[in-house]
Amino acid sequence: MEKKRIFLSDLHMNDERSLCYPDAEHYYGWLTAEEAAAIASFLLYVGNCNDVDEVVLLGDVVDTWVCPVQLQPQTFEGIFTAKQNLGVVEQLNRLIGKGIKLTYVIGNHDLLLTDEILQQYIPGINFIRDKETLLGYYEEEKLRGEHGNRYAMFNAPDADNGMPTKLPLGYFISRIAATKVTKPKENIHGFFDSLNDLLTLDDRTSLPESVVDLVLLYSGVDENAPIIMPDGSSVTAKQVKEKYSALYKQWVEKYGADKAFQAAWAELGHLGHAADDLAKETGMKVVLFGHTHIEKIEEHPLLLPQHIYANTGTWCESPKHPFSYVETQYDEKKKCQHVRLMNWENNMPVQIGEKKISV
Repeated sequence: MEKKRIFLSDLHMNDERSLCYPDAEHYYGWLTAEEAAAIASFLLYVGNCNDVDEVVLLGDVVDTWVCPVQLQPQTFEGIFTAKQNLGVVEQLNRLIGKGIKLTYVIGNHDLLLTDEILQQYIPGINFIRDKETLLGYYEEEKLRGEHGNRYAMFNAPDADNGMPTKLPLGYFISRIAATKVTKPKENIHGFFDSLNDLLTLDDRTSLPESVVDLVLLYSGVDENAPIIMPDGSSVTAKQVKEKYSALYKQWVEKYGADKAFQAAWAELGHLGHAADDLAKETGMKVVLFGHTHIEKIEEHPLLLPQHIYANTGTWCESPKHPFSYVETQYDEKKKCQHVRLMNWENNMPVQIGEKKISV
């Protein structure tokens, strides 16, 4: 068989403030120093393997979204040079030095990252991001990998309402939530239960405004409080609600009612329908996403074309979610793609599941 490809996503590296901001109720960064060390250990292991050809980062490796509203958000320079992230950056550069291909596919929390910035810290990395759509995807041998945010209503780049530079509503939700919470989904189950209830309503046109109201309520942020933007300007949550109020209706008009509902449902971690649609539209036999932070591997043999959907999970929600990744390996002789869901446990790889499909 050919050498392996390793896919991982959702590291959410932040700056040093995110772990020690003195006026925050808790640290607000999603990735802890211990988790960053685990990533560096994993990448060191991969670099020492003789059977790995390429490592593909499927987005949200760095994070300029998770920041309390009262702070000017972190810069990419601040993230790449943060003490807790130096080991990860070092090992990514080491992969390239060892002759392993390294590819970075854009996500949503790193939406404004550019190749020029990335090359300053990881020279030689292959960066996939369309300058117009702010999206990207990786394709090879009937396999497609991307972050998955393009199929999620609040996190897809927003050319209609984005303020500024196509920032979606999810950016502002992340900013408000970071004012209160420490880790994604860890202490906000009530918020997601309420969002699930909103999706069951017959009229979902007010969903964007209702979601902002929910996160404001949970976070204790007043809708008139300023949200400091990267350029130092500010906007209020009230203005955000007004700006994105037609978001659900816009999705219905562009893609139809069913796709609009799926895009809202995706915000609760459900991207399986998007994977099915993508396989049907493109003929892909393997679809890989990140974004949801929920690791999984599924085979869909009854849908045409038959395909495998796997999600790479995350590295920033331990111990709730394990350190997870996906590896693929193509069998040229049998014309078969092997897809394995893996965990990194006690500095060792552990296979959780494997599917294979003819291509």
